[in-house]
Amino acid sequence: MSIFLQDIRYGLRALLRQRGFATIAVLTLALGIGANSAIFSLLNPLIFRPLRVPDPERLCRVFSGRSGGNVYGRMSYLNYTDLRTELQTFTSLAASSWPVPFSMGLGNRQGGPSQTEVVWGAVVSGNYFTTLGVQPALGRSFLSDEDSVPDARPVVIVSHRLWQTKLAANPLIVGQTLRLNSREFTIIGVAASHMPQTEPPFPADLWVPMMMQAQAMPGQAHKLASRSETWLSVFGRLRPEVTLARARAELDTWARRLEQSYPVENRHLVLPVLTEQDSRTRQIPGVAALGWGVLGVLALVLLIACANIASLLLARSLARRRELAIRASLGANRARLVRQLLTESLLISLLGGLCGLAVASAVTRGLLAMTPPLPIEISLDASIDLRVLLFTLAVSLGSGLLLGILPTLRSVKQDLTSALKTGDTGTGGIHTRMLARDVLVVGQVAVSLVLLITAGLCVRSLQQAQLISVGFDPQNRLLAAVDVGRAGYSQEQGVTFQSRLLEDVRALPGIVGASFTAHPQLGPGYLGDGRLYVEGEAPMPDDRRPVVYYDKVAPRYFEAMGTPLLSGRDFTEQDRAGTRPVGIVNQTLARSFGRGESPLGKRLRLSNAPAAPWIEIVGVVADGKYHSLGEPSQRHLYLPSLQNFHSAMTLVLHTSGDPHSYMQMVRLLVQKLDPDLPVTDVRTMNEHLGFALYPARTTALLFTISGVLGLLLAMIGVYGLLAFVVRQRTREVGIRLALGARSHDVVWLVLRKGIWLLALGLGLGLVAAYATTGLMAGFLYGIDGRDALTFAAAPLFLLLAAVVATAVPARQASRMDPVVALRAE
Repeated sequence: MSIFLQDIRYGLRALLRQRGFATIAVLTLALGIGANSAIFSLLNPLIFRPLRVPDPERLCRVFSGRSGGNVYGRMSYLNYTDLRTELQTFTSLAASSWPVPFSMGLGNRQGGPSQTEVVWGAVVSGNYFTTLGVQPALGRSFLSDEDSVPDARPVVIVSHRLWQTKLAANPLIVGQTLRLNSREFTIIGVAASHMPQTEPPFPADLWVPMMMQAQAMPGQAHKLASRSETWLSVFGRLRPEVTLARARAELDTWARRLEQSYPVENRHLVLPVLTEQDSRTRQIPGVAALGWGVLGVLALVLLIACANIASLLLARSLARRRELAIRASLGANRARLVRQLLTESLLISLLGGLCGLAVASAVTRGLLAMTPPLPIEISLDASIDLRVLLFTLAVSLGSGLLLGILPTLRSVKQDLTSALKTGDTGTGGIHTRMLARDVLVVGQVAVSLVLLITAGLCVRSLQQAQLISVGFDPQNRLLAAVDVGRAGYSQEQGVTFQSRLLEDVRALPGIVGASFTAHPQLGPGYLGDGRLYVEGEAPMPDDRRPVVYYDKVAPRYFEAMGTPLLSGRDFTEQDRAGTRPVGIVNQTLARSFGRGESPLGKRLRLSNAPAAPWIEIVGVVADGKYHSLGEPSQRHLYLPSLQNFHSAMTLVLHTSGDPHSYMQMVRLLVQKLDPDLPVTDVRTMNEHLGFALYPARTTALLFTISGVLGLLLAMIGVYGLLAFVVRQRTREVGIRLALGARSHDVVWLVLRKGIWLLALGLGLGLVAAYATTGLMAGFLYGIDGRDALTFAAAPLFLLLAAVVATAVPARQASRMDPVVALRAE
C-alpha cells in the first residue's frame, strides 16, 4: 500500500509538472465519460433503478397477451379479478390504469368557481398502495369497501406535489373535498414525497379507487364489465417462499383455464410474468432502444478520446526514456515500471471521470428539457446515485487501462544501454512508437467516419420526415382539446355544447374553417380500430381480416384540415343520430373494395357482432399519416361525430393569420359556455407535429453532436501525429532545405504520411459503417441505412476536415529555417 501511495504521489507531481498535457487529457476524457454517464443517468430510473418499495425484488408485473402476437400487453378487469382471487403464488395482485385525465376545480373561499384545469391520475385497485408497500404521508390508503361497490365511495389520494402546489400544503387537507369531473371527492390521504412511479416517466397527481372508474373515465363504464377490454397494468408481490418459475407455471395454468372458460375473449391467451425491474424495457421498448443506441455511439466517441490521449502518452514516453532507463538500471523490474505508468494513466482517467460527473449533470438537465410535446408532464429522477457513480467509475477505470496499456508496454520494451546513451532525444525505438501512433490515428479516423455517417443518416432522415406528405395542411391551424364528459355532460348535452361552440368559433373574425376530431392525426396513440367486413364479400376468418383504424369528426372537418376530398361528399349536419350510418374512407381503404371500383354507396362494418351497424361510404379522401411518419399506408375510416358521440374532442381551427392569437379567444368562448370546463392542449398544428418529428429530431441532434465531437477528436489526433512527425524529423527537414528542397517538397513529405493514414482509416470506416448502419433502418424515414448520398458526403467532409488539420504542421515544416533546424538537433 505504501508503494501504491508513493506511485500516486509521484503521478500527481508528474501531471502538475505538465499542466498543459494534463488539462487537455482530463478535459477530453471528461467530455467522453460525462456524455456516457449522462445517458446512463437517464436510463437508470427507466430501466435499472428498482422502485423505492420494501423488497423490490419480489414485486412482479403480470402481462396479458396472445401467443404469436404482442404478449406483453394489458389485462381486462374481469381477468384480473379472477387471477386476484385464485392465484396462490402472490400475496396480493394490484391493478392500475394510467394515464387518466381529470378535470379539477378547487373553488375559491367565497364559494364561486375557480379556474378549472386538467390533472393526470390513475384508477387503481383498492390494494394498490398495500401491494407496493408504501404508506401515505398524511391520512390513509384505500379500504376494501371503497373498492367493492361501483360509484359508491368517491374518495381520492392526492400526490405530495399536488398537495404542495395546488392545495397550499394544507396539513388539515384530509377529509376535505376536491372537485373532479364535476363531482366532489373526499381526500383521504396525501402520498409520500418519494411515491414510486409505476409507469415512468409519467408522475401521477392523484389516485381514485377502481369502483369510481365510470366517473373517472366518462363514457367508458363498460370497461369493468368487459373481458375483451384490456386496459389495466397488473403487478403483484410474490410470497416469500415462491420463485418466479413457480409463479410462471401457475399463470400458464390459469391462462389455459381462462381460455377454456372464455374462448372468444381469451383466444391464445398468455400471461407472462417478469420482475418489475425486468419489465421496464417491455413497457418502453422504443426509449430503451434509443438510449442504448446513443450510449453505443458515445462509447465510440470515448474510444476516440482514449486513442487521442494514448497518442499523447506515446509522445510523452519519448521524453521519459532516460528516466525509465535509470529506474530500470537501479533495479526496478518491468512490473514495477508498468504499475507506475498505469497509475499515472488511471489518475488521468479518474480525474476525467470526476470532471465528467459535472458534465453529466449539465447534459442531463439539457436532455430533460428536450421533452416531447405532450399534454402530460414528464418527470424523471435522473439524479446521480450510487449506480451512476459506479458506472462512471467503471468507465473511468476502463478508459485508464485502455489509454495507458499501449504507451506503457512500448515504454518498458526498450534497450537500456541505448536509452542511457541517447537520453530523451534519442531515436531508438521511434519507428515502433510511430507505428503505434499510426494505428491509433487510423482507428480514430475509422470510428469518426462511422459516427459521421450515422449522424448524416439521422439528419437525412429528419429532412425526409419533414417532406413526408401527412395528408393535411399544417399551416395556420390551431388545436384545442375539450372533454365535456369530465364535466358530467350527457350525450345530448355534449352534442349541443359542441355544436354551439363550433357556431361561436366560426363566427370569429379571421376563422376560415372549424371542426372537431376525436383524435388528431399523428398524436400519441389512436382512437380505435376494428376488422374490415365488406357487404357481400366471400367468407374469411376473422383473424385474417385487415385492420381498419377510425376517427370521429364533425362536419367540414376536411375543409378545416386542408385534406383533399377526392370523391363523394363531406359530412353534414343531417348526418346525426337516428339517420343512416355513413362514413368516409381514405384511398387505401377504398382499394379494399376492388381496384378501379368506386366505394361510394357500398357498405362496411368494423365487427361481426349482430349489433354492429352497416356503414355506407359517402366519400373518399386522400391518404395521410395517422400514427407515425414512418408507418406504411393505413386503412382509415372517418365517422360523423353527430352519429357517434365522443365526449373528448379536439377543436381544429383554420385561421387566416397567426393561430397563436386565437388561443385566448377559444378559452374565453369555452368559459362563456361553461366556466367549469377546461380547455387543454392548446397548440398550433406545427407544434402538434413536433410529437411526430420528435424521434427524428432527437436522434439527429444526439447523433450529430456525437459525430461532430468524434470528428473534432479525430482531427486533433491527426494534427498531433503530424506535428509530432515534423518535430521528430526536424534535422531531416533542415538538411533537405539546406540542400535546396523547395517548400512544396517539404509539404508533400508531411502530407504523404497523413494522406496514407487517412486513406486507410476511411477505407476501414466505410467497411465498418456499411456493416453496421443497416441496423438503423427501423429508425429512419424515407431512406435506408446505406444511403448512397450519406456514404459519399461523409468521407468528403472528413477529408476536408483532415486537410485543415494537416495544413498547420505542413505549413510549419515548409517555412522552417534550415539553420535553426540543424542547430536544434
